[in-house]
Amino acid sequence: MSRIYIPANEAEDWKRLLAKPDKHWKPGHSAMALAHSWQEADDFPESVKRVFRKSGIALFENIKLLLAFPEYKVDLPGGKRPSQNDIFILAKGDSKLISIMVEGKVSEPFGDTVAKWKENSSQGKRCRLESLLKTLALGKHRPIDNIAYQLLHRTASAIIEARNFKAENALMLVHSFSQSNERFEDYSRFLALFDLEAKPDSLVFAKNIDGINLCFCWVKGNSKYLEPEETKVVKTTIKGPFISRKIAVDWPEYGLSKNKREDWLQRLETSLQDNKKFSNWLKNSLQEGKRLKLKALIHGIPQRIKLLDIHDATAQIVDEVTEYFFPREKGKPTPQVQDRHFWKIQGEKFVSSEERVEVEIEQF
Repeated sequence: MSRIYIPANEAEDWKRLLAKPDKHWKPGHSAMALAHSWQEADDFPESVKRVFRKSGIALFENIKLLLAFPEYKVDLPGGKRPSQNDIFILAKGDSKLISIMVEGKVSEPFGDTVAKWKENSSQGKRCRLESLLKTLALGKHRPIDNIAYQLLHRTASAIIEARNFKAENALMLVHSFSQSNERFEDYSRFLALFDLEAKPDSLVFAKNIDGINLCFCWVKGNSKYLEPEETKVVKTTIKGPFISRKIAVDWPEYGLSKNKREDWLQRLETSLQDNKKFSNWLKNSLQEGKRLKLKALIHGIPQRIKLLDIHDATAQIVDEVTEYFFPREKGKPTPQVQDRHFWKIQGEKFVSSEERVEVEIEQF
């Protein structure tokens, strides 16, 4: 298991870390909801902060996120498979370190019960279960057969990493995006092992285990992260003198000066970078051959803008957008599979003293 981690710039970067990306990365599923929620916040999401603030525990009231690692694996004794946690967070609160394991949920189960998991039990499984119970300071005679096995090793992971980072505190956090708190009964049953009463949107202290304060938390996430990503329209503006029909085929190389052409390209790049969700959608749409609509609103002096100008300008914009996502090698054309035959192009002329072009792109 690699101990080297690469920063995530956007939620899509989390996808490749999943064990089964094609199966788990879907709108309405916990992996995508969790990634967008945490990446957008670049910190603890507001739904989590709100529960921390009202907990009455000083450690969490002004907590600071130091590091976060999506799909973080923790080795456990016995067996070959580590515990793959949705997020591992190292945080600091009240000048003390906190090891946090986050488990994302919507309606997915917490996996098999311990009874189911123990079927065809091997020596490795017996070793692992004994180790988990010891780590959690749960006696061997505790009734655990109906407990979700996943909750055992997620909580143990928080304690194990607390030890590794010399943290005095560990938290197992369930971040559920189910608005009806599906699977809460499994969580409640698990907390009963520690003689605790579970409540949604609450954080509770369980006990001190060999110098580590163990806590549990259930947070209801924002429902907006369950919805399919909206197709957003990107708009960019080009300012500068427009061109006559005579040289329209060369727009913008000859219609605009070098500096103004570079200005247009910079505006295009900035617009796409500022709206990463749209940029990811647009690139995927081009790759998959989806039909797209480009609308260019061209403003200028009437006699300077002819019908052919509009046609060739919009065609050139398509080339520039395509080349942004799929840079061509010098002397070679833009890849045809992403080319303009997937586009519906619409251009409109507006009389204006301020000469500019506004570009909108959307799916149809």
